[in-house]
Amino acid sequence: MKYGIYFPPGRHLDRRTESGQKKDLMLLEYLDKLGFDYAWFAESRLEERQTDPTHEEFISIATKRTHKIKIGIGVAQPNSKNIQSLANQVMHLSNINKSRVVFGAGPGFLGAESSNIGINNDQFDSMVKSIKAVKSLSNIGSISEKSIRFSLSPNKPENNSFSAIEFAVASHSSPIAAVLAGTFGLGMLSLGAFTAGGFSNLSSIWEIYQRKAKANGYNDDRSRWSLAVPMHLAKSQGDAQHDVRFGSDQWIRELQTNRACLSPKLGNGAKQIIENGLGVIGTPKDAINKIRELEQKSGGFGCILLAAHQWADIEATKQSYKIFRDYVINVI
Repeated sequence: MKYGIYFPPGRHLDRRTESGQKKDLMLLEYLDKLGFDYAWFAESRLEERQTDPTHEEFISIATKRTHKIKIGIGVAQPNSKNIQSLANQVMHLSNINKSRVVFGAGPGFLGAESSNIGINNDQFDSMVKSIKAVKSLSNIGSISEKSIRFSLSPNKPENNSFSAIEFAVASHSSPIAAVLAGTFGLGMLSLGAFTAGGFSNLSSIWEIYQRKAKANGYNDDRSRWSLAVPMHLAKSQGDAQHDVRFGSDQWIRELQTNRACLSPKLGNGAKQIIENGLGVIGTPKDAINKIRELEQKSGGFGCILLAAHQWADIEATKQSYKIFRDYVINVI
């Protein structure tokens, strides 16, 4: 199994500020030293109105400050007007950084996924165009699609994967990632595995992916499936709950504003997270139990992503990742 971190979007995470980006880069450097495999960044900067630094600027800094960890970008739904620009950006970054940059597409952790389907026809078509744009630049075959939701008729490419770029489709808990990943032979990111809906859908998500992959001539590869869950670990559960006593309340408030995540009423944030299975706040044993639970429900997956949350201060957070590396990775 591989391990990584997922930096989700969020107002209180303040990712668009200079201080917020510095914190992310600090954690990224630390995780690289710990030997983590992936760091995925959710991006809302793809919208035309945004004036924040581009993917290229931020990822270039990130790759210069790290050595081995793979950095995933674009876990958001691209605007149909900038798909070609995004594709060129991804290919350029991948080429200059020796394939350490990986690409994700999909609605990710957005409120639009509150419906069973997840996104509308226009949004789905944008996702297909985004995948095709990156695929066309990697010189691996061609794919044609019908503009009907979830009704794709791809021409099988000569190769069964994007050899030039590691590519994954992300969603919170809807079938969208499974449909696109299976149809195009891509990896899959399930970013809401820690929520009640995301957890209960894991087996059906895999069935959809498996069916789509088989129909389009691809292997159903569990090693390319990543599940995200937030964790904070310490030597004891009491220490862990003390570490997160402020940040967990704020995190719960944000979950309540996201239509994709239905959470209980406000109270003790840490207690709610533990009692409702929204994450792990405790010891390495608690983390191992959660991963085993996810394995049993899903049938197996290839990568666990620790969803960044800012429940605790930076030093306690770094210590949590070290505990995960020392006492969880070596056991699983």
